[in-house]
Amino acid sequence: KKFIDLKFAIRSQTIFKCRRFTVSSVPCTVAGMAQSGGIWTGDCKEADGTFTEVTYDCTLSDFVSLVQAYSGYLNSVFARVDSSTSSALSQIQVSLKNLLDVNFLDKIATVGNGVTCGFMGTTYRDVVEGLCYGGVWGIKAVASSYTACAVLTLLLILLMYVQWRLAIDNVNASGKIMDSSTPVVPM
Repeated sequence: KKFIDLKFAIRSQTIFKCRRFTVSSVPCTVAGMAQSGGIWTGDCKEADGTFTEVTYDCTLSDFVSLVQAYSGYLNSVFARVDSSTSSALSQIQVSLKNLLDVNFLDKIATVGNGVTCGFMGTTYRDVVEGLCYGGVWGIKAVASSYTACAVLTLLLILLMYVQWRLAIDNVNASGKIMDSSTPVVPM
């Protein structure tokens, strides 16, 4: 008897939690959702596009009815998802392709079209002029510098020889060497 009483108490008390959507505080179910002329009605969306969910206490029979109705709710919702996906898919594909063309492929094509070999002739001519004519002028300048250094070195050698010769002749003439019979520089 206690079991029957407990079962009856569970069936009659509001100890279950049920959920439903509301639109402007009015209960709503998605079972009646339908599309008419591309516009969906009965989808339980607020005017701003959001959903308001309310939790309320319910009996076991209310809870069982709600769970059994979920199959129909899910069928309605997935039918809308399928319809929205197929209509949005073409728009997404076209928009994505256009964005890809404008922001990526067109820029690559612009760079590719601007790259030609026209600069090669001018660059090659500049390289030849720089290496041949500029190189010849540079080698001539280096050769002239070496010649100038050689002439200046010969003048310096001549001056140093004269200086050395005067100094050694003075030492030999003054006789300030310890052994006067031996000249400083062998003759």
